[in-house]
Amino acid sequence: MSRRGRAEEDDDEESPPWLAPASADHRRGTVVSSRKFNMWLLLLGGLLLLVIGLIYAQIAKPEDDSPVYAGADGEVPLIRAPDTPFKIRPKDPGGLDLEGNNQSAFEAAGGLDPGGELNFDALPEEPIDRAELAARAAPRPAPAAVVATEPSTGTPAPDLPKPAPPPAAKPLPKPEVKTAPRNETSEPVPAAEGGNFALQLGAFSSESKANEAWKSFTGRYSYLADLGKSVVPVERDDTKLYRLRATGITSRAQADNLCARLKVAGDQCSVID
Repeated sequence: MSRRGRAEEDDDEESPPWLAPASADHRRGTVVSSRKFNMWLLLLGGLLLLVIGLIYAQIAKPEDDSPVYAGADGEVPLIRAPDTPFKIRPKDPGGLDLEGNNQSAFEAAGGLDPGGELNFDALPEEPIDRAELAARAAPRPAPAAVVATEPSTGTPAPDLPKPAPPPAAKPLPKPEVKTAPRNETSEPVPAAEGGNFALQLGAFSSESKANEAWKSFTGRYSYLADLGKSVVPVERDDTKLYRLRATGITSRAQADNLCARLKVAGDQCSVID
């Protein structure tokens, strides 16, 4: 063996193990650990920046929103009220003026006399003729527009011969109309007096009360004074009553009209035919 080979063997035996080159697996693990360390370092840096930002936001907060703390002597500062009034008297002390105030309905509901007067001669409203209203509302036809024509400057048209008129028709003979001789001795038919319709105005316990009621009706309603009076005794449940009726009404329509006028005035009635 040569001296060089023997020297290399001696160097291998004398070199310590920590000076030996690292293996590939050990180098790869060292690289991974350094990456994790860098990630943790970045995470801690971000948390530190977040904490610093929150602290700065609290310090830079406006003074108006800051809470009121007690002073050095431990007393809370006194907050004084403004000098302006916190309640203002309205211009109208009576309150809001609502529709319907100061009406007689409230007095009548409270049992007081509203002081009103009844119109016993009031008439029911007449119905409106819808056909007449429709005729009034219908639009009128617009007048025909007159168009002015300019005189023609062209050659006038030649005059054409007029057609001959048709021959006149011969007049027909008029038929003779015979008139019946007037009967000068015929008398006019007399009109029927009164009618078959009546108005029942009420039933009373005695004939005298019925007569007094008739005087009251004719005194208040002048249109009943021209009618006839009828007091008819009737028996009902062992009680004798006297029916008061206004007679001599010619038609049902007239009777309904008179009865409606009485009901408008506050009285009761019924039509009898």
